[in-house]
Amino acid sequence: MFDCSFVTTKCLIKKEGKILLLKEWPSEWEVENFHTWTYWLPWGRLDEWERLMDGVIREMKEETWRSVNVWEIVHCSDFVFEFRDQQRHWIMLVFEAEFTDDIEVCLSDEHTAYGWFTKQELDTIQIIPNQIEILKKLS
Repeated sequence: MFDCSFVTTKCLIKKEGKILLLKEWPSEWEVENFHTWTYWLPWGRLDEWERLMDGVIREMKEETWRSVNVWEIVHCSDFVFEFRDQQRHWIMLVFEAEFTDDIEVCLSDEHTAYGWFTKQELDTIQIIPNQIEILKKLS
């Protein structure tokens, strides 16, 4: 039994053989476990009663100020972690998408940087360990 569960949507955006990753301000959980900032696919939690595609589109707009066309789910997984003596269940859905325009990414205040990375470059940046294999498989 879990103390809480949540659904997250992540967005896989590719350009010229590279994938877009955002560097986040570290969460309390990341600070306690990794002590550093990490790169992730653009992501966010699904709001209560929100449809999946609507959540992906909203999160991409919030995190990059860009609009996207969403294609399909390319990965689904879940994992359990402990934080503050609670068992948390994280359900992760990764959608493939593309930007609808060519304007520059504009970061939200949740992020410190962004970059376009090749599969080989993933080993040179800080990524939470359970995410590396997923990114390599998708890139």
